[in-house]
Amino acid sequence: MEINDRNPLFYTDFGRRWDRRSLYRMFIAYKKLAGVEKNGGLHVFSRHSPASILIKNGCDIITVKELLRHEDISTTARYLHVADATKREKYEQYLTL
Repeated sequence: MEINDRNPLFYTDFGRRWDRRSLYRMFIAYKKLAGVEKNGGLHVFSRHSPASILIKNGCDIITVKELLRHEDISTTARYLHVADATKREKYEQYLTL
């Protein structure tokens, strides 16, 4: 579907583009219905979580930078945090006698 010479990913039943506020409200409503109490909105779900998962699964930081369309690598570096489970695994793997 083309709206204003663009092909939006999300559009309403009335042939309009979803605005950010409506998407956020919908996301929060479904999050509550699902019983998810963890903080974070649509931005966390759609950008932070996938980036963290990519890094955790071994994707290189340059590829993540390009996927997120960051200009500066330091912006992408915030996703380099290490999960507690990963720390424990590496500790047990490399610090055995």
